[in-house]
Amino acid sequence: MKFIIAAFALLLASFVLMGQSVDPDPVAEGEVVFKTVCATCHSLDPPPNLAPPMRMVIKHYLEAELEDPWQSMRDWVGSPDAARSALPAHAIERFGVMPPLLLEEADLDALMMYLKTQADSVKTMNHEMGQGMQHGNGQGMQHGNGQGMKHGNGQGMQRRGN
Repeated sequence: MKFIIAAFALLLASFVLMGQSVDPDPVAEGEVVFKTVCATCHSLDPPPNLAPPMRMVIKHYLEAELEDPWQSMRDWVGSPDAARSALPAHAIERFGVMPPLLLEEADLDALMMYLKTQADSVKTMNHEMGQGMQHGNGQGMQHGNGQGMKHGNGQGMQRRGN
């Protein structure tokens, strides 16, 4: 009988402890929210799935002239609206507007904490992309002599003979 009572007490204690975490890590919890909810449509990096890659979303929100880009993203999750989007119009045209997600406040907080950790890689990505498109002299897609997509005689991508 003592064995049954002890086993029952142990079982009860394990159920109680399962619902509690000793020291929750909001970033890790946010990553779980992203992977279980957001990643259904959003990849973290290109190529896109059903929705724009999340690092591209973060990039556009950080580059937009918003008072608080993180609050804007947070508000978007619960009430998406094309008029309030920081994404370019072509992204909305391509992917449409996502459905509203009914997440608990704690899950939204954790998700934003996780997405903020991704912002550093977005800043690094922006810097690398800006450098990568240049050919050492700031000409971008041109090849140093100002010809770019032209082939020296101004023909470039134009049709010949007509």
